[in-house]
Amino acid sequence: MQYIFQLKVDPPIEPPRTPPHSRVSRPEATTRRKARFYHAIDTMQEGLSKKDVCTAEGVPYRTGMQWLRYRRIKGSPATRRVCKSNPGPALKVSDSKIHILLDINNPVRDRHLSTQIDYHNLNIHERILRRNLRSRTRNAKMYRKAAVKEIGVKNKKDRIKHGELHKDEDFNEFWKNVWFIDEAHYDPSEDSIERVLREEGSRYKPENTQERPSLTDVILHFAASISWRKKGDLIFYNDEHDPPPVEVKKPPKPRRRPRTETEEDYKERVKEWEAQLPHDPDIKPKGNSMTQAYYAEKILPAYTQAVSYCRIHHGRGILQEDNDGSHGTQSATNVPRDLKEKNWIEVLVHPAQSPDLNPCEACWNIVKHRVRKRGRRQGGWQDKTELKQTIIEE
Repeated sequence: MQYIFQLKVDPPIEPPRTPPHSRVSRPEATTRRKARFYHAIDTMQEGLSKKDVCTAEGVPYRTGMQWLRYRRIKGSPATRRVCKSNPGPALKVSDSKIHILLDINNPVRDRHLSTQIDYHNLNIHERILRRNLRSRTRNAKMYRKAAVKEIGVKNKKDRIKHGELHKDEDFNEFWKNVWFIDEAHYDPSEDSIERVLREEGSRYKPENTQERPSLTDVILHFAASISWRKKGDLIFYNDEHDPPPVEVKKPPKPRRRPRTETEEDYKERVKEWEAQLPHDPDIKPKGNSMTQAYYAEKILPAYTQAVSYCRIHHGRGILQEDNDGSHGTQSATNVPRDLKEKNWIEVLVHPAQSPDLNPCEACWNIVKHRVRKRGRRQGGWQDKTELKQTIIEE
Protein backbone atom coordinates (compact mmCIF):
# COMPACT_ATOMS: atom_id res chain seq x y z
CA MET A 1 0.00 0.00 0.00
CA GLN A 2 1.39 3.30 -1.00
CA TYR A 3 0.72 6.44 0.98
CA ILE A 4 0.79 9.80 -0.74
CA PHE A 5 1.62 12.71 1.47
CA GLN A 6 0.67 16.21 0.24
CA LEU A 7 2.32 19.09 1.96
CA LYS A 8 0.28 22.30 2.32
CA VAL A 9 2.35 25.31 1.39
CA ASP A 10 1.30 28.68 2.93
CA PRO A 11 1.11 31.67 0.59
CA PRO A 12 3.99 34.14 0.79
CA ILE A 13 3.67 36.69 3.56
CA GLU A 14 3.32 40.22 2.26
CA PRO A 15 5.03 43.03 4.10
CA PRO A 16 2.75 45.24 6.22
CA ARG A 17 1.37 48.29 4.50
CA THR A 18 -0.97 51.11 5.32
CA PRO A 19 -4.31 50.77 3.56
CA PRO A 20 -5.16 53.62 1.17
CA HIS A 21 -7.18 56.44 2.62
CA SER A 22 -10.74 56.38 1.41
CA ARG A 23 -13.32 58.92 2.45
CA VAL A 24 -16.51 57.42 3.80
CA SER A 25 -19.17 58.06 1.22
CA ARG A 26 -22.25 59.61 2.78
CA PRO A 27 -25.32 60.81 1.00
CA GLU A 28 -25.15 64.55 0.47
CA ALA A 29 -27.92 66.49 2.13
CA THR A 30 -30.29 67.76 -0.53
CA THR A 31 -32.95 70.36 -0.13
CA ARG A 32 -35.64 67.68 -0.31
CA ARG A 33 -33.98 65.65 2.43
CA LYS A 34 -33.68 68.70 4.69
CA ALA A 35 -37.29 69.63 3.99
CA ARG A 36 -38.47 66.12 4.99
CA PHE A 37 -36.41 66.33 8.16
CA TYR A 38 -37.80 69.75 9.08
CA HIS A 39 -41.36 68.55 8.36
CA ALA A 40 -40.84 65.49 10.57
CA ILE A 41 -39.57 67.68 13.38
CA ASP A 42 -42.49 70.12 13.05
CA THR A 43 -45.08 67.25 13.04
CA MET A 44 -43.35 65.15 15.67
CA GLN A 45 -45.80 63.12 17.76
CA GLU A 46 -45.89 63.22 21.51
CA GLY A 47 -43.55 60.78 23.17
CA LEU A 48 -40.95 60.95 20.43
CA SER A 49 -37.63 62.73 20.80
CA LYS A 50 -35.55 64.51 18.22
CA LYS A 51 -33.13 61.61 18.29
CA ASP A 52 -35.96 59.24 17.27
CA VAL A 53 -36.87 61.52 14.35
CA CYS A 54 -33.23 61.66 13.21
CA THR A 55 -33.04 57.83 13.29
CA ALA A 56 -36.28 57.48 11.32
CA GLU A 57 -35.14 59.96 8.67
CA GLY A 58 -31.63 58.51 8.41
CA VAL A 59 -29.96 61.73 9.56
CA PRO A 60 -27.14 61.63 12.14
CA TYR A 61 -28.20 63.22 15.38
CA ARG A 62 -25.43 65.85 15.42
CA THR A 63 -26.17 66.79 11.79
CA GLY A 64 -29.85 67.15 12.60
CA MET A 65 -29.12 69.41 15.55
CA GLN A 66 -26.85 71.54 13.35
CA TRP A 67 -29.61 71.86 10.71
CA LEU A 68 -32.06 72.97 13.40
CA ARG A 69 -29.59 75.54 14.64
CA TYR A 70 -29.12 76.90 11.11
CA ARG A 71 -32.88 77.21 10.66
CA ARG A 72 -33.27 78.94 14.01
CA ILE A 73 -30.65 81.56 13.04
CA LYS A 74 -31.07 81.98 9.27
CA GLY A 75 -34.71 80.97 8.76
CA SER A 76 -35.82 79.59 5.41
CA PRO A 77 -32.37 79.89 3.70
CA ALA A 78 -31.24 77.01 5.96
CA THR A 79 -33.18 74.55 3.74
CA ARG A 80 -30.92 75.29 0.78
CA ARG A 81 -28.43 72.70 -0.38
CA VAL A 82 -25.32 74.72 0.43
CA CYS A 83 -25.19 77.25 3.24
CA LYS A 84 -23.32 80.27 1.89
CA SER A 85 -21.65 81.18 5.16
CA ASN A 86 -21.36 79.95 8.66
CA PRO A 87 -23.99 81.88 10.58
CA GLY A 88 -21.98 81.87 13.79
CA PRO A 89 -23.51 82.69 17.14
CA ALA A 90 -26.64 84.76 17.34
CA LEU A 91 -26.12 88.52 17.66
CA LYS A 92 -26.33 89.72 21.24
CA VAL A 93 -26.49 93.42 20.29
CA SER A 94 -29.08 94.43 17.74
CA ASP A 95 -28.52 97.05 15.06
CA SER A 96 -31.02 99.35 16.73
CA LYS A 97 -29.05 99.22 20.00
CA ILE A 98 -25.80 100.08 18.22
CA HIS A 99 -27.53 102.98 16.47
CA ILE A 100 -28.78 104.26 19.86
CA LEU A 101 -25.28 104.03 21.35
CA LEU A 102 -23.75 106.06 18.50
CA ASP A 103 -26.57 108.60 18.39
CA ILE A 104 -25.61 112.10 19.50
CA ASN A 105 -28.70 112.09 21.77
CA ASN A 106 -27.30 109.22 23.82
CA PRO A 107 -27.21 110.76 27.33
CA VAL A 108 -24.30 108.58 28.50
CA ARG A 109 -22.31 108.77 25.28
CA ASP A 110 -19.31 110.27 27.10
CA ARG A 111 -19.32 107.67 29.90
CA HIS A 112 -17.47 104.38 30.18
CA LEU A 113 -18.78 101.41 28.20
CA SER A 114 -19.79 99.60 31.38
CA THR A 115 -21.98 102.57 32.33
CA GLN A 116 -23.61 102.58 28.90
CA ILE A 117 -24.31 98.84 29.16
CA ASP A 118 -26.09 99.31 32.49
CA TYR A 119 -28.02 102.37 31.28
CA HIS A 120 -29.36 100.66 28.12
CA ASN A 121 -29.90 97.25 29.81
CA LEU A 122 -27.80 95.38 27.23
CA ASN A 123 -26.99 92.47 29.60
CA ILE A 124 -23.67 91.67 27.86
CA HIS A 125 -20.01 91.81 28.77
CA GLU A 126 -18.01 94.92 27.92
CA ARG A 127 -15.66 92.85 25.74
CA ILE A 128 -18.58 91.63 23.58
CA LEU A 129 -19.85 95.18 23.08
CA ARG A 130 -16.37 96.38 22.13
CA ARG A 131 -16.07 93.55 19.58
CA ASN A 132 -19.49 94.32 18.05
CA LEU A 133 -18.69 98.03 17.74
CA ARG A 134 -15.37 97.26 16.04
CA SER A 135 -16.73 94.70 13.54
CA ARG A 136 -20.16 96.16 12.73
CA THR A 137 -19.26 99.87 12.50
CA ARG A 138 -16.35 101.95 11.33
CA ASN A 139 -14.15 100.93 14.25
CA ALA A 140 -16.29 102.73 16.84
CA LYS A 141 -14.83 103.03 20.34
CA MET A 142 -14.17 105.58 23.07
CA TYR A 143 -12.05 108.38 21.55
CA ARG A 144 -10.87 111.63 23.10
CA LYS A 145 -12.82 114.67 22.01
CA ALA A 146 -11.05 117.03 19.63
CA ALA A 147 -10.13 120.33 21.28
CA VAL A 148 -10.82 122.96 18.64
CA LYS A 149 -11.04 126.72 18.35
CA GLU A 150 -13.21 128.47 15.81
CA ILE A 151 -11.27 129.76 12.79
CA GLY A 152 -11.74 133.44 12.06
CA VAL A 153 -12.90 134.82 8.72
CA LYS A 154 -9.51 136.34 7.90
CA ASN A 155 -7.69 133.10 8.71
CA LYS A 156 -10.04 131.16 6.45
CA LYS A 157 -9.20 133.49 3.58
CA ASP A 158 -5.48 133.10 4.30
CA ARG A 159 -5.82 129.30 4.22
CA ILE A 160 -7.56 129.42 0.84
CA LYS A 161 -4.93 131.80 -0.50
CA HIS A 162 -2.14 129.54 0.77
CA GLY A 163 -3.69 126.53 -0.93
CA GLU A 164 -4.15 128.29 -4.25
CA LEU A 165 -0.57 129.57 -4.14
CA HIS A 166 1.10 126.20 -3.52
CA LYS A 167 -1.27 123.67 -5.08
CA ASP A 168 0.90 123.30 -8.23
CA GLU A 169 4.27 123.05 -6.44
CA ASP A 170 6.31 120.02 -7.47
CA PHE A 171 6.93 117.49 -4.72
CA ASN A 172 10.56 116.70 -5.62
CA GLU A 173 11.53 120.33 -6.27
CA PHE A 174 9.63 122.02 -3.45
CA TRP A 175 8.03 119.94 -0.70
CA LYS A 176 10.99 117.58 -0.27
CA ASN A 177 13.10 120.58 0.74
CA VAL A 178 10.70 122.06 3.32
CA TRP A 179 11.70 121.81 6.97
CA PHE A 180 8.62 121.86 9.21
CA ILE A 181 9.27 123.05 12.77
CA ASP A 182 7.02 123.26 15.78
CA GLU A 183 7.13 123.62 19.55
CA ALA A 184 4.91 121.73 21.96
CA HIS A 185 4.35 121.28 25.66
CA TYR A 186 2.94 118.69 28.02
CA ASP A 187 0.32 120.08 30.39
CA PRO A 188 -1.80 118.21 32.97
CA SER A 189 -4.94 120.06 31.84
CA GLU A 190 -4.81 118.11 28.57
CA ASP A 191 -5.86 115.00 30.50
CA SER A 192 -9.17 116.71 31.34
CA ILE A 193 -10.41 116.36 27.76
CA GLU A 194 -13.42 114.06 27.77
CA ARG A 195 -13.82 110.83 25.83
CA VAL A 196 -16.85 110.02 23.69
CA LEU A 197 -18.12 106.94 21.86
CA ARG A 198 -17.87 107.61 18.13
CA GLU A 199 -16.85 106.02 14.86
CA GLU A 200 -13.43 106.36 13.28
CA GLY A 201 -13.09 109.39 11.00
CA SER A 202 -15.66 111.57 12.82
CA ARG A 203 -13.32 113.34 15.24
CA TYR A 204 -14.02 116.92 14.15
CA LYS A 205 -17.81 116.70 13.97
CA PRO A 206 -19.42 119.27 16.29
CA GLU A 207 -20.89 116.63 18.60
CA ASN A 208 -17.40 115.10 19.10
CA THR A 209 -15.55 118.29 20.05
CA GLN A 210 -15.24 120.46 23.12
CA GLU A 211 -13.73 123.83 23.96
CA ARG A 212 -9.98 123.67 24.50
CA PRO A 213 -9.29 123.86 28.27
CA SER A 214 -7.22 126.73 29.61
CA LEU A 215 -3.61 125.94 30.49
CA THR A 216 -2.83 125.66 34.17
CA ASP A 217 0.79 124.65 34.71
CA VAL A 218 3.06 123.90 31.78
CA ILE A 219 5.40 121.15 32.94
CA LEU A 220 7.72 120.62 29.99
CA HIS A 221 8.51 122.40 26.70
CA PHE A 222 10.03 120.66 23.69
CA ALA A 223 10.65 121.45 20.02
CA ALA A 224 11.67 119.53 16.91
CA SER A 225 11.92 119.75 13.12
CA ILE A 226 11.17 117.27 10.37
CA SER A 227 11.40 117.04 6.60
CA TRP A 228 10.90 114.40 3.94
CA ARG A 229 14.64 113.65 3.92
CA LYS A 230 15.37 113.38 7.67
CA LYS A 231 14.25 114.45 11.12
CA GLY A 232 15.90 116.86 13.51
CA ASP A 233 16.87 116.43 17.14
CA LEU A 234 14.39 116.81 19.99
CA ILE A 235 15.10 120.04 21.90
CA PHE A 236 13.92 120.66 25.46
CA TYR A 237 13.75 124.30 26.48
CA ASN A 238 12.55 126.60 29.23
CA ASP A 239 12.66 130.37 28.85
CA GLU A 240 14.49 131.75 31.87
CA HIS A 241 13.62 135.29 30.76
CA ASP A 242 9.91 135.07 31.54
CA PRO A 243 8.52 138.42 32.73
CA PRO A 244 8.15 138.78 36.50
CA PRO A 245 4.68 138.73 38.00
CA VAL A 246 2.79 141.99 37.73
CA GLU A 247 2.14 143.73 41.02
CA VAL A 248 -0.87 146.03 41.20
CA LYS A 249 -0.59 148.97 43.59
CA LYS A 250 -3.57 149.19 45.89
CA PRO A 251 -4.67 152.29 47.81
CA PRO A 252 -4.01 152.12 51.56
CA LYS A 253 -6.81 151.18 53.88
CA PRO A 254 -8.47 154.24 55.39
CA ARG A 255 -7.86 155.02 59.05
CA ARG A 256 -10.58 155.75 61.50
CA ARG A 257 -11.18 159.29 62.71
CA PRO A 258 -12.36 158.77 66.28
CA ARG A 259 -13.11 162.44 66.91
CA THR A 260 -14.99 163.26 63.73
CA GLU A 261 -16.79 160.02 62.71
CA THR A 262 -18.70 157.22 64.30
CA GLU A 263 -18.12 153.47 64.00
CA GLU A 264 -20.87 153.18 61.36
CA ASP A 265 -19.32 155.97 59.25
CA TYR A 266 -15.92 154.26 59.36
CA LYS A 267 -17.37 150.91 58.28
CA GLU A 268 -19.09 152.64 55.39
CA ARG A 269 -15.77 154.18 54.25
CA VAL A 270 -14.05 150.77 54.48
CA LYS A 271 -16.81 149.24 52.37
CA GLU A 272 -16.31 151.91 49.67
CA TRP A 273 -12.55 151.31 49.78
CA GLU A 274 -12.99 147.53 49.25
CA ALA A 275 -15.35 148.14 46.33
CA GLN A 276 -12.75 150.28 44.56
CA LEU A 277 -9.83 147.85 44.98
CA PRO A 278 -8.38 146.71 41.61
CA HIS A 279 -8.50 143.02 40.81
CA ASP A 280 -5.33 140.93 40.69
CA PRO A 281 -4.30 140.33 37.06
CA ASP A 282 -5.30 136.91 35.72
CA ILE A 283 -2.08 135.88 34.01
CA LYS A 284 -2.64 132.76 31.92
CA PRO A 285 0.26 130.69 30.60
CA LYS A 286 0.63 130.85 26.82
CA GLY A 287 1.71 127.30 26.09
CA ASN A 288 4.96 127.42 24.13
CA SER A 289 5.36 131.20 24.44
CA MET A 290 8.93 132.52 24.72
CA THR A 291 10.79 135.71 23.98
CA GLN A 292 12.30 136.43 20.56
CA ALA A 293 15.75 136.71 22.12
CA TYR A 294 15.49 133.27 23.70
CA TYR A 295 14.18 131.72 20.45
CA ALA A 296 16.98 133.30 18.38
CA GLU A 297 19.66 132.25 20.88
CA LYS A 298 18.64 128.71 21.93
CA ILE A 299 16.38 127.16 19.25
CA LEU A 300 16.60 128.93 15.89
CA PRO A 301 20.33 128.09 15.29
CA ALA A 302 19.49 124.37 15.11
CA TYR A 303 16.78 125.08 12.52
CA THR A 304 19.00 127.32 10.39
CA GLN A 305 21.76 124.71 10.42
CA ALA A 306 19.38 122.01 9.16
CA VAL A 307 17.95 124.24 6.41
CA SER A 308 21.43 125.37 5.33
CA TYR A 309 22.56 121.75 5.10
CA CYS A 310 19.56 120.96 2.90
CA ARG A 311 20.29 123.96 0.66
CA ILE A 312 23.97 123.04 0.23
CA HIS A 313 23.48 119.31 -0.46
CA HIS A 314 20.11 119.31 -2.23
CA GLY A 315 19.96 122.70 -3.92
CA ARG A 316 17.19 124.29 -1.85
CA GLY A 317 16.10 124.59 1.77
CA ILE A 318 12.83 126.11 3.02
CA LEU A 319 11.79 126.78 6.62
CA GLN A 320 8.13 126.68 7.67
CA GLU A 321 7.26 128.02 11.10
CA ASP A 322 3.95 129.12 12.57
CA ASN A 323 3.01 132.67 13.54
CA ASP A 324 4.08 132.51 17.16
CA GLY A 325 5.28 135.90 18.38
CA SER A 326 8.73 134.58 19.21
CA HIS A 327 9.35 133.55 15.57
CA GLY A 328 9.40 137.15 14.38
CA THR A 329 6.92 136.63 11.53
CA GLN A 330 4.59 139.45 12.55
CA SER A 331 6.99 142.37 12.16
CA ALA A 332 9.51 143.49 9.55
CA THR A 333 12.51 144.04 11.83
CA ASN A 334 13.35 141.82 14.80
CA VAL A 335 16.11 139.53 16.05
CA PRO A 336 14.84 136.20 14.64
CA ARG A 337 14.11 137.70 11.22
CA ASP A 338 17.58 139.29 11.05
CA LEU A 339 19.20 135.97 11.95
CA LYS A 340 17.27 134.15 9.20
CA GLU A 341 18.17 136.78 6.62
CA LYS A 342 21.82 136.61 7.69
CA ASN A 343 21.86 132.84 7.03
CA TRP A 344 19.96 133.13 3.72
CA ILE A 345 16.98 131.17 5.02
CA GLU A 346 13.95 130.97 2.72
CA VAL A 347 10.74 131.07 4.77
CA LEU A 348 7.40 129.50 3.79
CA VAL A 349 4.48 131.60 5.06
CA HIS A 350 2.21 129.60 7.34
CA PRO A 351 -1.43 130.74 7.73
CA ALA A 352 -2.73 131.14 11.26
CA GLN A 353 -4.84 128.40 12.93
CA SER A 354 -3.62 125.77 10.47
CA PRO A 355 -2.03 122.94 12.46
CA ASP A 356 -3.13 120.46 9.77
CA LEU A 357 -0.52 121.96 7.42
CA ASN A 358 2.35 120.94 9.70
CA PRO A 359 3.16 117.21 10.06
CA CYS A 360 4.84 117.92 13.40
CA GLU A 361 1.40 118.36 14.94
CA ALA A 362 0.47 114.77 14.09
CA CYS A 363 3.74 113.56 15.61
CA TRP A 364 3.05 115.51 18.81
CA ASN A 365 -0.42 113.94 19.07
CA ILE A 366 1.10 110.45 18.85
CA VAL A 367 3.81 111.24 21.40
CA LYS A 368 1.38 112.83 23.87
CA HIS A 369 -1.03 109.91 23.55
CA ARG A 370 1.72 107.43 24.36
CA VAL A 371 3.03 109.56 27.24
CA ARG A 372 -0.45 109.87 28.77
CA LYS A 373 -0.95 106.11 28.41
CA ARG A 374 2.32 105.35 30.18
CA GLY A 375 1.54 107.93 32.84
CA ARG A 376 -1.80 106.28 33.65
CA ARG A 377 -0.16 102.86 33.72
CA GLN A 378 2.63 103.82 36.12
CA GLY A 379 0.70 106.37 38.17
CA GLY A 380 2.38 109.55 36.92
CA TRP A 381 5.97 110.79 37.05
CA GLN A 382 8.08 111.66 40.03
CA ASP A 383 9.97 114.57 38.44
CA LYS A 384 10.69 116.31 35.15
CA THR A 385 13.68 114.08 34.46
CA GLU A 386 11.50 110.98 34.35
CA LEU A 387 8.93 112.71 32.16
CA LYS A 388 11.67 113.94 29.79
CA GLN A 389 13.06 110.41 29.47
CA THR A 390 9.58 109.09 28.68
CA ILE A 391 9.16 111.62 25.86
CA ILE A 392 12.57 110.72 24.44
CA GLU A 393 11.75 107.01 24.46
CA GLU A 394 8.42 107.52 22.73
